[in-house]
Amino acid sequence: MNELSLVNDSLLKQRLTELDSIASWTPHILSGLERFVRTAGDYDLFRVNPIKYATANGLSESEGIQLFVHAAKVGLFEMQWLLTCAYCPQVAGSFRELDQVHPRFKCEFCNALNDVALDDYIQVTLTISNAVRDIVFRHPEMLSVEDYYLRYNFSKDFKPPHGMTHEQLVAALSRGFADIEANQQSRFEFDVTARRFEVLDLSHKLLLVFFANGEPAEPQGTLVRLESGRFIVPDRPTGPREMDLGDGRFAFRQTVDLSPGKHTIQIENRTSDRGRFWFLQYPYQFEPHLVEYEPFLSGKRLLLTPCFGELYKTQLVDERESLAVSDITYLFTDLKDSTPLYESVCDVNAYFLVRQHFDILNKIIRERSGTMVKTIGDAVMAGFERPQDAVLPPSR
Repeated sequence: MNELSLVNDSLLKQRLTELDSIASWTPHILSGLERFVRTAGDYDLFRVNPIKYATANGLSESEGIQLFVHAAKVGLFEMQWLLTCAYCPQVAGSFRELDQVHPRFKCEFCNALNDVALDDYIQVTLTISNAVRDIVFRHPEMLSVEDYYLRYNFSKDFKPPHGMTHEQLVAALSRGFADIEANQQSRFEFDVTARRFEVLDLSHKLLLVFFANGEPAEPQGTLVRLESGRFIVPDRPTGPREMDLGDGRFAFRQTVDLSPGKHTIQIENRTSDRGRFWFLQYPYQFEPHLVEYEPFLSGKRLLLTPCFGELYKTQLVDERESLAVSDITYLFTDLKDSTPLYESVCDVNAYFLVRQHFDILNKIIRERSGTMVKTIGDAVMAGFERPQDAVLPPSR
């Protein structure tokens, strides 16, 4: 995992040359990006956060976003729209195009029902092109089972609750990982405490939830068969269960009731594929809550980035979906006394002056990290992520 994947040197130089030709970059920006592509670990080049990259490399956030938007356009990186669960760090979907994004879904990891917006749990990340450098995270079947869950399936930069570190959170919940090969079986011993104990196999999109209640019982055993794309529990009744937990609504597809205590779970993999298992015990005091993240490039911010609109005109929201935005700031301008202007200098000259006024406003709007949505006659409609950017006076 610590070994660096090979770089296609000639293709990297070609893509960097193309990138250099389409914008005026300060020299250290492209040299820094080349160094990053050549020397960063595979995980660092997987789902890159442009905001985090900019902060680490002395760039403004807008410079970092612009750099990666153009880098994706020339094929150095690939842009990904990530749907992340609001109640766990699971990446519920990764899409190349905006029109593939659907905001309403059930998380496969925690079974939470989600309805997300462009500015909260829809992230935009960039992954190095596999033609330039074929990182191991392009091949999740090659990852260890721990990395498959914690690095491939989880989104980056989430903030664990209660001031915990990522390692402390995993240690508090995890009871072990295991790969079970096709047509093999394994036995696992657990001390199941009251609340929820879960058996997860994301490689088959399966979650089995044990609800442990009542007094501790004598040692118990449960046989779980992975068969025909589902879990079969022959000795215990299973069924769906929908309930409110903490901040969210959860629709568990398959649940089992049992008593706390020593428990042996035997898993038989009767499929032709490997099963990748994670066993989790949720403590009694644990309640799901809305996940918080370090600053990231949201779908809303990308759509308000001028170079994205210029380079990706075909990236549109599917008309059958309604992608919500929690808040956005619009600015409307109007050119004072424009009618007398047309009358005094004639239509052609007045139109030229109005176009100049559009250019000046567009430059100021871009400096404020906004985008010109459209012009209406001699008026401008502009969008901003933050209200203060819309109302600050121009610097000149």
